[in-house]
This record gives sequence, structure tokens and C-alpha cells, in this order.
Amino acid sequence: MRWLAPGADAARILTHQPAECLSLPRDAEAAWRVEVGRAAFRTPLLLGGQAARAGVACATCHRNGRANADFDFPGVSGAPGTADVTASLFSAHRGDDLFDPRPIPDLAGPMDRLKVSRDEASPALKTFIRGLVTEEFDGDPPLEAVLDGLVAGSSRWSAPWPARTARRTSSNASAPRIGGAASAGHAAGLNART
Repeated sequence: MRWLAPGADAARILTHQPAECLSLPRDAEAAWRVEVGRAAFRTPLLLGGQAARAGVACATCHRNGRANADFDFPGVSGAPGTADVTASLFSAHRGDDLFDPRPIPDLAGPMDRLKVSRDEASPALKTFIRGLVTEEFDGDPPLEAVLDGLVAGSSRWSAPWPARTARRTSSNASAPRIGGAASAGHAAGLNART
């Protein structure tokens, strides 16, 4: 509830998520990489720096890979649903001392609105994601397996499905079950320098 706009309906926000537009590959090894990426996307340990200290994960701004119209972080957001990704609060590398928040993009949205192609085979996506972690958030470089998982997961987001939300229940309220990988990832560390 730390990032909710004043007056936001916390019960609705915390019990409903936008549909995750993710298609899992049939190949078990490829599906595993996607699940590793999903787990990393949801943990603040990936970003490091001030973001990790504040509990911010990729999924904080991009709920299920989608935009988050309710995100409102003091000093980073203008209107709810915006973020200044060059805020010095999170990054010594990209901090530009200008307050210029922009709408949080829907990562599964139209390709022409994204900064980089979601093509898993392109080295540009991997470079972009590494830069987000190490420069936008001052995190340590992710382990190669974690970075590969983030690339695999990011490349699998697809155009929005019919409008619906996935209701959280006690059985699905936590991160996806991936055979203990989430706890193993925390124990082993997600970043190369831990």
C-alpha cells in the first residue's frame, strides 16, 4: 500500500490484478526460463539500491507486465500511474535532476509504443533489461540465468486479452509456484555481486 495514490481503493487494488498476457512455451526448459523471469520480475532483490530498500520490484510499476494506474511514489510520480525513470532517488547513473514523470507503459501493449523490441533473439532486449537493473535502479548485474529468464519472460508477453482481472485468492496470492525456485533464487542471490 506504500505506492497507492491518496484515496485509492486499496481493497480493489490489492485483490485484483490485470490479466497476465503471457504465453508459456511448450518446451520445458524454455518454460523454466520464463518462470525464473517471472519470479525475478516480482522481487525487489533484482533491482537493488534504493528501490530494493523501498520494496520496489519491476511488478510494482508493471503489474503482471501491464501498466499500473495506481502507482504513486513520492518524488518519482507526478499523477498516479506515472514515474520519473531518471529520478536521482533510484539512480546515480541516470539521475538528471529534472522532474519529468511519464506514464508507466504496458509491457504487453502495442510494439510501436515500447522502447525496445521484445524479440528474444535480439541482443537489444537483454542489453536493455541489464541497463534497467544496473543503471535505472543502480542494482548489481543480474546472474546470467536470471537475465535470460527476464528476457524469456519479457518476450512472451502478448497483446491484451479481453478485459478482465485475475482475482487474488489465498491459493494464488503469492508469486507463481515454480518448484521452489523462488526460495532457491533468494538463497543463491539474483545478482552477480551479492
